[in-house]
Parts: sequence; structure tokens; C-alpha cells
Amino acid sequence: MIFYYVLLFLNLNWYYAGFKLLQNVLHIFFIVLGYRCKNSKLIGAGIMEFIFPATFYKDDENNDYIVAFDDVRIYCQGKSVEEAFFVARKYLKDFCKLSLKMFGEVKEKPRTFLEAQSQHKGEIVLLIDAEVKNNQKVLETE
Repeated sequence: MIFYYVLLFLNLNWYYAGFKLLQNVLHIFFIVLGYRCKNSKLIGAGIMEFIFPATFYKDDENNDYIVAFDDVRIYCQGKSVEEAFFVARKYLKDFCKLSLKMFGEVKEKPRTFLEAQSQHKGEIVLLIDAEVKNNQKVLETE
């Protein structure tokens, strides 16, 4: 639990100072180690960040990539890994916005990176984040 508070403290300072890259590296470090922080965190000015693992599959028939978020059952595709990544990020952001609007929270809990990677050996597994402005009083979800 102490790691979460240290990360949150550093996150607020680094975000405003422009060290977003270092903050993301530390956050991924904690996720890879298996620390389960909350599935969202407040990163300033009512903006929440959600991070979910996504699996990228190569579709040889159509020559594109399919992205699957197993935790939230979202699927999308793109012509390249980069395009698929940006489409997946947009879909995840829209999903989180809608969940916050309808339920006041995102109920689905993300797996750790290592869990996702062990379930999808041989495929590309990436962590994708979505920053969502939260206009409600709910600041963090459990």
C-alpha cells in the first residue's frame, strides 16, 4: 500500500513538472512486479488514468492487427501495430467514460502485465492507458 502512496505523490509532482516518461516507467515497474494498485488513479484536475493490458493478434488473412482487451471485452483492429494501438486507446477511453457516466466507476479490474503475458504467450501484450476527465465526485475506484 505504501508503494501506491509513493507513486501517487511522485505522479502528481512529475506530471506537472513534465517528467511523464519517468512516472510511466515507475508505474509499469510496479505493475510488472505484480503490485495491484487501484485500477484508476487521480492524476490532477479531475483527470483519472486507467491502465489495462491488451493483446495484439496478427490477422494474416486481412493483413492487419486485432486488439483484445480481455478484462473489459473490447475488440478493435488497425492496419499496423501503431494504428491498432491508437484505436485501442480511443476505445478504452470511450469505455471508461461511459462506465463512469453510467455507474460512477469502472467496475472491471485489470490483470497485471505478467498475468496477461503468461496467458497469451507468443502474442504482443502491451499496457494501454486512458486518461478520462471525471466530472463526478468519485475520485478513485476500488
